[in-house]
Amino acid sequence: MTRNEVEALRAGIRAVDAAVSHRATNPPNPSEIYAPSHHIAALDPDNALVVGIRGVGKSFWAGALGDPAARSVAMAAYPRLNLARYLVSFGFTGDEGGEAPSPATTQRYSVDAAAAKLFWRIVVLRAFAKAANISIPSSYGELLRVYEDPEVRESLMRDADVVLESRDTRLLLLFDALDTLASDWQRLRLLTKALLEVTYAMRSYRTLRLKLFLRPEQLDDPAVGFTDLSKLKAAKIDLTWDSDDLFGLFFTRVANDPTSKAAFAELARGQQIVWVSDGTVSLPPQLTRNAAVQERMFVQLAGRYMGADHRKGKTFTWLPAHLADGFGVVTPRSFLKALREAAVKSDASEDRVLTIDGIKEGLRAASRLRVEQIKEEYQWIEWALEPLAGLRVPCTENEIVQRWEESDTADTIDRDAKQKGYLAPSEMPTGDPLVTDFREVGLLNTLQKIGVLQRRADGRINMPDIFRIGAALIGRGRVAPEG
Repeated sequence: MTRNEVEALRAGIRAVDAAVSHRATNPPNPSEIYAPSHHIAALDPDNALVVGIRGVGKSFWAGALGDPAARSVAMAAYPRLNLARYLVSFGFTGDEGGEAPSPATTQRYSVDAAAAKLFWRIVVLRAFAKAANISIPSSYGELLRVYEDPEVRESLMRDADVVLESRDTRLLLLFDALDTLASDWQRLRLLTKALLEVTYAMRSYRTLRLKLFLRPEQLDDPAVGFTDLSKLKAAKIDLTWDSDDLFGLFFTRVANDPTSKAAFAELARGQQIVWVSDGTVSLPPQLTRNAAVQERMFVQLAGRYMGADHRKGKTFTWLPAHLADGFGVVTPRSFLKALREAAVKSDASEDRVLTIDGIKEGLRAASRLRVEQIKEEYQWIEWALEPLAGLRVPCTENEIVQRWEESDTADTIDRDAKQKGYLAPSEMPTGDPLVTDFREVGLLNTLQKIGVLQRRADGRINMPDIFRIGAALIGRGRVAPEG
């Protein structure tokens, strides 16, 4: 590889934008879309539940399905889904001002379980009638009054079903950002359970499909269970990215950057891989699904080992392993952030595009980003992590609990959550003096439930590097928090 090619590839990797965040109301640009082959199940209208942690693409795909331009890319990537026959609408997005009800409107009309189920039925009816061009009142208050009677409501639903069937058209109704339904667990659970029950009840309509994008802990919460939930959960789709997908995404970004495009194509030719493209490059399967070919390509960028030999690990497997959370999940944003920062920090004098020290700095940057992301998602987590700074992991459960007790962490979280109106840790008892002794254990269990902590076979507690480095904990023989 020539010096010019090294510099071009490094510049192309530095240009990778890992910071883009999407909501259902902020769809991706078609040029941003990379469609892993196994994500077809997540976009399939017949699969009602799509589950994933923050950063794996729930809102990305919800936005892509809801936007005509972005949906056209998904249609080309997954032709057997026949998405062209679907009208797409939103039943919830977490925002206000759009076609879907805002969190405030949802909470206003969902004072108890029965009211919540009726409200979600009205949300569905409103979208279904609009798709079928059936005129009905526009306000939720009026709709609830007119269609409270199930016979009247179901008659209109059947009429809409017949109209869409006659047009060979279907309605796909999307529900995203469902963790924003409420700021207290009791109300959130009530609304989630009601929506799941309504989703199950709507299966009989031929031309209607509901799709819910959920966080794992929200769906797995025992409080949202009902008799037939197991039937819905049996068909749920876990939205994840395996190592092949991550490298396929990375290579696609580098192959399409104007600075690195020619150098990357030359690198691929060395592996007997050639493509012809007049515009956006869609890489051949060897570079998106063949791990052996992907490794050979990455070795040309980063060398084979994270040291002098195999004892320090292979570069190809080292980064995904250290970016994984407690469940082994790596988010594409963390992966791209690590590689971008690795290119930024790699010594310009070295022949490697990505140096060992650069890759380690990339891991540190990705960890800091992931910790900031999880602080946004769980507002209490900063209070939980701060007392653990400097702790060496793996450690015993008591060492963690003791630090929280010394800093009154549980009291602080309880008080702050009530004052600011956000969800407290789901497993941590609050407000009951009879169970306060279990709050620290509940906090630890919550951190395990969201993958920030993991319990090892010997009973000790570990924090994966993707969180440990950004939270300033110490790991023997592992990358230190500061370089």
